[in-house]
Amino acid sequence: DARILIPPQEKIERRLVTDRTVAAIEAPLDYDPARDQVLAAYYLELDPPSMDDQTDDWSRVQRALRRAHGIERIAADLGILRTLGRTLRAAAWQVTAIVERGGWDDPDAAPRLVDVLPGRQTERLLGAAIDIGTTSNVVYLVDLLSGKVVAEAVDYNGQITRGEDVISRIIYAGKNDGLGELQSLVMQTLNRLLERAAQRVRAQTGDIYRATVAGNSTMIHLFLGLPPDSIRLAPFITAANQPPPVRAGVLGLAISPQATVDCLPGVASYVGSDITAGVVSTGLDEEDKLTLFLDVGTNGETVVGTREWLLTCACSAGPAFEGAGVEHGMRATTGAIEEVWVHSETHEPTWRVIGNQPPRGLCGSGLIALLAELFITGV
Repeated sequence: DARILIPPQEKIERRLVTDRTVAAIEAPLDYDPARDQVLAAYYLELDPPSMDDQTDDWSRVQRALRRAHGIERIAADLGILRTLGRTLRAAAWQVTAIVERGGWDDPDAAPRLVDVLPGRQTERLLGAAIDIGTTSNVVYLVDLLSGKVVAEAVDYNGQITRGEDVISRIIYAGKNDGLGELQSLVMQTLNRLLERAAQRVRAQTGDIYRATVAGNSTMIHLFLGLPPDSIRLAPFITAANQPPPVRAGVLGLAISPQATVDCLPGVASYVGSDITAGVVSTGLDEEDKLTLFLDVGTNGETVVGTREWLLTCACSAGPAFEGAGVEHGMRATTGAIEEVWVHSETHEPTWRVIGNQPPRGLCGSGLIALLAELFITGV
């Protein structure tokens, strides 16, 4: 029998910070739910059918939306119609309709009925913002009516057991059913996080009616089940920089099956939608002064420019901080120095170690903190 020894620093330990406050993330001051997102919750009181009014259930809902809220036309998928009649009758014809207006791909499309809920449920409307990193995944739950982040959950990307970097995963995806396996692993991770975040606000994952996803180009391909082979081979072309919206039920993402899942647009094989999200959220694309944006993760990307132009490039950053090329570099797990302070007069160093254990090395944040302290104190 084969015996495999794994160095302690290479073991994957769940040491991600999972209780970060969501207060650090805020909606723009002028957030307007009617303008800045495409979902709405409409309360309806329908006239029950009778021998004098034998209108079918679907037409009855359309009529109520038209009369009460001015929605002249609306579409619905078969999945909605399969449960519509029972919901209407169980709720005594008093329901809440979750409606989605036309999205970026077809702004003139007819509004679409996403769900019908019993009673009045208009006080909250949940969406999910998902960051698929090569190493870690983060899910934020957002109340789309207020724009506030109400819950957060984070964990390691389950794909990490099949390769720590994007090249390893692209190669693995090309083996037998490797692509399906990698998609399943990231979906399992995200579904756990969605469940965890929903529990924190006493909601069900089925109460989430929209998801927006960001990640590097390889992670987005694996999330959607798109073959990523051409990303690593010249001339380095993606299957799609801006994938079309897809229903959550098609992907197996554990939110409302009729919910739309939008992947933010990427730029190229080496600059994905995570960088697009960073540029937009920091306002770099509206800056008059020359500005630099850095995203240092397993992959490292830089964007420099102004509102007139933007220039970007990418490299592999994780190995530089997690062992490769650094004598005492290691992953951010137990025993890693994550923070360093240097006394301004005595130059005596102090440090903080993950897990309050004896130090075994420095992780990326520890290395950056050390360099900053050495620079500030003039050592």
